[in-house]
Amino acid sequence: MNLAVSICPRWLMAFASSLSLIVIMTSGCHRHDYRLAADRQAYDLVKEKSTDPRWAIGKWSVYTNPCSRYYDIYDPDKPPMPPDDPASHQYMIEVDGMKGGKHWNDWGSRSMLENPKWRQELVSYARFNKKDEVVLDLDSALQLSLIHSPDYQRQLETMYLSALDVSTERFRFEVQFFGGNGTDFVHLGKSFAQGSARNRGAGLGGARNRAPGETNTLATNTDAWLAKRTATAGQLLVGFANSFVWQFAGPDIDRTGSLLNFNLVQPLLRGAGRGVALEQLTIVERGLLANLRAFQRYRQGFYTRVAVGDLGVVGPQRRGGFFGGTGLTGFTGTGSGGLGGVGSATGFGRAGFSAGGFGATGGGGAGFAGGGAGVVGGFLGLLQQLQQLRNTEDSLALQVNQLAQLEAYHRAGLITLIQVDNLRQNIETERANLLQSRNAFESSLDSFKTGTMGLPPDLPISLDDSMIQQFRFLDPAITRISQRLAQLRLDVGDLPDVPSVQQLKASLGDVRGVRDALRQQFESID
Repeated sequence: MNLAVSICPRWLMAFASSLSLIVIMTSGCHRHDYRLAADRQAYDLVKEKSTDPRWAIGKWSVYTNPCSRYYDIYDPDKPPMPPDDPASHQYMIEVDGMKGGKHWNDWGSRSMLENPKWRQELVSYARFNKKDEVVLDLDSALQLSLIHSPDYQRQLETMYLSALDVSTERFRFEVQFFGGNGTDFVHLGKSFAQGSARNRGAGLGGARNRAPGETNTLATNTDAWLAKRTATAGQLLVGFANSFVWQFAGPDIDRTGSLLNFNLVQPLLRGAGRGVALEQLTIVERGLLANLRAFQRYRQGFYTRVAVGDLGVVGPQRRGGFFGGTGLTGFTGTGSGGLGGVGSATGFGRAGFSAGGFGATGGGGAGFAGGGAGVVGGFLGLLQQLQQLRNTEDSLALQVNQLAQLEAYHRAGLITLIQVDNLRQNIETERANLLQSRNAFESSLDSFKTGTMGLPPDLPISLDDSMIQQFRFLDPAITRISQRLAQLRLDVGDLPDVPSVQQLKASLGDVRGVRDALRQQFESID
């Protein structure tokens, strides 16, 4: 009993000191704290490099806009499990006869990846017409693309990871602290239960409480050290160790020992020098600066991609594993490649949209309206195709009107049937061209919505064509009036030789309608 009283306070002191060290070392080690710390470091590093207005970036965030279709509404530190293939999911439960992890669904599961509220948010910043269609002009197309485009978001994430590469390399040259504790209890000889009967029930203290030849040793070792790398590839190591040992055998023995040492290693031959020691840090520092410049070029190219379908530049990039591991070695983040990864070098896992957009293949051949005009993509390409569609409709309407005249001339014996058939063939060809133009326009519009703006193809969109009004020489109103005149001519021609009063009044009413339409059209002519 006396032994227990004399030993317990010192043992508790050692245990308490070890426990305090463990608590200090593990404090703040939550994924939420890690994420916020990484954000602060990345934003500060980007701000540090934004010293020149030519590539300076203002307030930015790596997180998706809450209005975006791809915004994640769940807690980023406790994300629910996304939908999984049922057959593949069995390997999460059991693999090779062994049970899998038990905590896959601790944070629940999600039924869809899309932001369920993005369509409601669309009303707050997009313009709609009476048909509940999104009215799209060049400015609104750019705004929607900045919010929803996955490719634009990937550039931000690449720049964020590039900043973390710098943070990782700088950390290698900071003072790094380490610590640990080991507590062991060793029993040798007969156990206490196997001792003589006279030793039983006598308590925990004194040699008489232990069987002959029994040895019990309790040892706790606590150590802490710090390491520092130098710019010349040297390394400084300072360590401290403290040891407590209690031995219960015969006369009780306790020992305490402490050790403080330091070690400085400076290589002088291969691998020494600042050029070698600072190589990786130099690479990622230059890489972050280059990515800031590349991002500014990408933003300009992103505008041209939305406008005419041609990006023309390369955005921020990270070094692949085939070029040497630096920064977050082996970590690719949310994109492909990365420092130490092989994705960028091999193309494995690379996804996204082509830099050229849909414009390179979304046109209708040798130009619009048969004039050999160059085919562009983007929003202007959509307007170009829309105008081609209108021109084809006007051409078809004109030929249909001429067909009625030629048929009348043929019945009067003024022209041959071959001339009428040639026009009929041209009309059918024009109808096929119109159908092809409509299909190409709808395909290009869907490609623009999905590939450039990151929106679903079922979103109804109406193009604001005010930009090309000054270049439109054939007003659709004129085409409609021409069609009404052609129909009026046919109706009058079908009247009997002696028409009734009602028939004449009906024809005169149609004439007044065409006259009023013509009067309004003349008033709009400059």
